[in-house]
Amino acid sequence: MRLKRNRRIQIYHHPLKVGKDNEGGPNKSYGTGKGLYAIVWPAASKLQIAQYGNEINRIQNIKLEGKYTVTYDEGLGTEVYRIGDVLLKENDGIRLYEEEKPDYYIISIKTYKNLMLEVKKL
Repeated sequence: MRLKRNRRIQIYHHPLKVGKDNEGGPNKSYGTGKGLYAIVWPAASKLQIAQYGNEINRIQNIKLEGKYTVTYDEGLGTEVYRIGDVLLKENDGIRLYEEEKPDYYIISIKTYKNLMLEVKKL
């Protein structure tokens, strides 16, 4: 399904990289961004308000354009969603408004005809 052209924007997906710092603690960083086309709108449904409460102002909904496939990654222990050459998973970064680094991260991926993401402000 194609998205309405005048509402569609380009967003960038940044994969999460977890490493270790000098003291052995986890260190999160994000890789380089790959572009996707999507429609973005703020979370406002009654279900989302009940689910997220006071955090609702920091949540955005994203509907991605393109066909996707779902695979299970044994190494990560989670499902991975592929759209073209982009691999999406929860906790990955999404850049909507910033110049270089992600400003949101994926908290939920819903599998409808198009992939739907719920993202939260970093």
